[in-house]
Amino acid sequence: MIQNKSKGSAYMIRFLLSIKQISDKFSQDEISVYAAQASFFIILAAFPFLMLLLALIQLVPMVHKSDLMSILVHIAPESLNGLILTVIDSLYSDSLSHCCRLPPSPRSGPPPRECSASSAA
Repeated sequence: MIQNKSKGSAYMIRFLLSIKQISDKFSQDEISVYAAQASFFIILAAFPFLMLLLALIQLVPMVHKSDLMSILVHIAPESLNGLILTVIDSLYSDSLSHCCRLPPSPRSGPPPRECSASSAA
């Protein structure tokens, strides 16, 4: 019985020493600094990605405004529902991508009136 107790305490001491070595190596290599830098740049890169994603979503003909709203309202927390609806409304109403998807061919004549007015502004 005493031998089993000393064997268990030897394992515990070895375990604690290995944890101490890992902790020292972690501090020596400054892993927390690299983790902070990586998380900062991942979060910083998320905003341009979301802007690109929202701009491309309106160009996909199979994604309708109502479908996008229902999906995002179910995914996001309730406190963000108003913001999501506002962003999607402005995304589909303020953009003229529905008339300017493809450049007009030389034989097709001038672009639609609303597209030519927006490009002059």
